Amino acid sequence: MESLPTSIKGLKELITKAGLSFQDCFEKADLKARALEATKRLEEAGNLKSASSQQSKNSTGNSTTGPMTSRFSIYDSIVLHASNETTKKDAIVIILHGYGATNNDFVPLSQYFKRHPTLASKNITCIFPQAPPSREGMPCWWEIDVMNWMGAMAGGGETIAKLIRDTPVGLPECRQNLIQLVKDVKEKYGSDVPLILGGFSQGAMTAMDLALSLPEDLKSNLQSVLMLSGAPIVVEEWAQKLQKSKLKVFVSHGTSDNVLPFMASSWLKELLSKGGAEVKYEMHGGGHELGPQHIIDSLCNFVSSSLEVES
Repeated sequence: MESLPTSIKGLKELITKAGLSFQDCFEKADLKARALEATKRLEEAGNLKSASSQQSKNSTGNSTTGPMTSRFSIYDSIVLHASNETTKKDAIVIILHGYGATNNDFVPLSQYFKRHPTLASKNITCIFPQAPPSREGMPCWWEIDVMNWMGAMAGGGETIAKLIRDTPVGLPECRQNLIQLVKDVKEKYGSDVPLILGGFSQGAMTAMDLALSLPEDLKSNLQSVLMLSGAPIVVEEWAQKLQKSKLKVFVSHGTSDNVLPFMASSWLKELLSKGGAEVKYEMHGGGHELGPQHIIDSLCNFVSSSLEVES
């Protein structure tokens, strides 16, 4: 691991490059701790390509419950089957990681499903696509102007509210690529298999945008959407599309989140509820993270209930 910058300015630049916030860092020691986290995240992003390549070499692609890799649309993806690849699926869950992260981050979700009393008996296939790198080399679904976003965080509610009305650079292209991903998944595993979309942070926003953008022939078996530590984007467009859908949505957020402020989840809940979505809203005392065990339990219960009609 490379040594950290010695100046406060250098530490802040490193933190920003990794897509993290330093707004809650009041001492230089706080900045150093956050910079270490930033360095680790950047190193993971740099190692992503070689790790993904090695994983592909180790994967046999046969009937195994261990991690496999497949390519759907433009995305290399980790695929985990509860049973095996050829057995009929009870559900497919597609999870999109956060900004600057890798598709390994939420692989443990598949284990949580296997330990759940109801989901354990279901053959659920979990798919974790890997976002491509941005111009700065950070994995992301669409471009984020980190400095602009940090400025919005410092500016408070009104500044953030304006930001989430704009269409991010690369979002329209991302939509089309992910729609193709869903099409590829359905062609491989069956068009009638119940589908759940989800994500964390930027992945949560992207998953909801995808759910609202799917053509009719692909959304017929969409059961629910999981939004973990996310926020609304393109809100006018979402509001219009929500009127035509009856989504079930799980929303969770930490009250101490310093990356996407907790208030964003309240706006999200209000937008979804007004649009006719059925929202399960959970909060926890943590930061920008999945959350403690009660959030995991609630998430698994939600997934189970959204599949009950298919049981």
